[in-house]
Amino acid sequence: MDIESFEAMIKIYQAELYRYVRYLGADTMAAEEIIQDVFLTVYNTTEVPDIEDEQQCGAWLRRITRNIFLNYCRSQRRRRSHEILDPAILAEAERFWITEFMPHDKGFDYIEALRKCIEKLPRKNKELILAFYGKAIPVSALAKCYGMTKNGLKSRLRRIRAVLAKCVQLALKASENYG
Repeated sequence: MDIESFEAMIKIYQAELYRYVRYLGADTMAAEEIIQDVFLTVYNTTEVPDIEDEQQCGAWLRRITRNIFLNYCRSQRRRRSHEILDPAILAEAERFWITEFMPHDKGFDYIEALRKCIEKLPRKNKELILAFYGKAIPVSALAKCYGMTKNGLKSRLRRIRAVLAKCVQLALKASENYG
């Protein structure tokens, strides 16, 4: 791959891949490290898809990103259990990314809608979501902090995510109707 094509690929896909790896569960520092590893891998790859073919190239880059993320999770397993390692969860994440997230202005509309929906949550639900996803506090620690069982907390997080999903979908539909 020539240097101009490589630089163009970085400009086109870096932000999307960063958002993708953050969506998969990497924290900010890990996401930056993973994205660097992705582009080092790409640079050293001999067969690269056409960068103009956004669907094919994007899927190829997400596969590389997902594999590097999985390797990162395996190396970090001693520190924290990553439920995201389940292949079914990763497949669902990829499906969601393609069908729900990316069609909305490369994900920016989705992120803005999610931010607004989180702000609308009741205080305790907002705290739980931000602690679990924003601060990566493990379920067992959060459950203890809030006086809940692990299963109770998981159920509550699932219900909160469902509320957020519905809120985001309504917000995106509203912006399409008025946009």
